[in-house]
Amino acid sequence: MSITSALFSGVNILGKACLDNLPVIQTGFSLFGTIMTPIWTAKSTLKAKEIIDAAKEKRGEDISKGEIVELTWKEFVGPIILCGLTCACEIKTTKDLLSKAATMTALAATSKATLDQQKDKTIELLGDGKAQKVNDAVAKEKVDAISQRYGGAIPFVGDGKILCIDGFSERLFVSTVEDIRSAVNDINEALIPGGTWSSENQMTLNDFYSSINDAANLGPLQAGYHLGWLTGNPLKIDISTQMYKERMPVAYIQYTIYDLNSGKPVV
Repeated sequence: MSITSALFSGVNILGKACLDNLPVIQTGFSLFGTIMTPIWTAKSTLKAKEIIDAAKEKRGEDISKGEIVELTWKEFVGPIILCGLTCACEIKTTKDLLSKAATMTALAATSKATLDQQKDKTIELLGDGKAQKVNDAVAKEKVDAISQRYGGAIPFVGDGKILCIDGFSERLFVSTVEDIRSAVNDINEALIPGGTWSSENQMTLNDFYSSINDAANLGPLQAGYHLGWLTGNPLKIDISTQMYKERMPVAYIQYTIYDLNSGKPVV
């Protein structure tokens, strides 16, 4: 391979590496420029002051503003160029982030449409009854698995309430089907534009937990502040009631939940 070919090959490899790592380079240069621009400007200002003082001492009199510019402008060329490049990198980085955010929003919409399509197709092919049997089978496995955490003995409940299992956190709580559906209605009502609970028309998972009114067993989660439902993506639940040891009903609550930042379905 000739020296010229090797040189062009090296340039191509370097160019590809730069393009592949452009976001990192832009961010790094933005950080460098943000730090160095004021430092370089301060040094240039001190140097300009020395030039002005020397000119005044040589002439024995003050010099005009035009002369100051003429004597010192070269000292500020570097900081100005660095500032311009820093701003350009920051603008490009911001545009890239906005573009990625738009892409994520589109992907979230696509994911939701696909999920809804799969649910509809399951019901279409199997029928409502068989589709519910699939949900019930999943719920039964979950109830059996979670009961093992309690030594195979889920505590019994009285007073007209039933034991429930939250499908997301897999925690036990006590409620009634009516209270759970009422909590769902509260969440979805708040998601309506102009809703009274949330000015941003989004409700968190912790809002749902709070609406159920069993703080002792269903307190807030750290992730619950970032997950929930948005206008256009309301809360829809599936309640599958299973008989525990053939004598006590246990309600398993399933629902789709969304990342409030991206709008993408999580579960």
